[in-house]
Amino acid sequence: MFLRILESYQAAFRGLSREVWLLSLILLVNRSGTMVVIFMVTYLTKELSFAPTDAGNLLALYGLGTMLGIYLGGRISDRVGYRPVILVGLFGTSVALLGLG
Repeated sequence: MFLRILESYQAAFRGLSREVWLLSLILLVNRSGTMVVIFMVTYLTKELSFAPTDAGNLLALYGLGTMLGIYLGGRISDRVGYRPVILVGLFGTSVALLGLG
């Protein structure tokens, strides 16, 4: 039974191009990094001694910022194209991380 399910799964995805597989792998790595958000409240309350309500408010602000960033990124990429948005985002993130140091 398991072998039949595996064969069915392989047949469904066999015809996909290399680009689709590469994009899928990149998205997997990207989404795996967001797993940290789940543990952010625990870290804030246990290690940094934040009140649970303050930690929840920070997580809510993170979520709102994410939603706003996705919306603005989509709007800007519709106007100027995806490539400049990606390049500015990557370089902007590297400058911001260097500034945190």
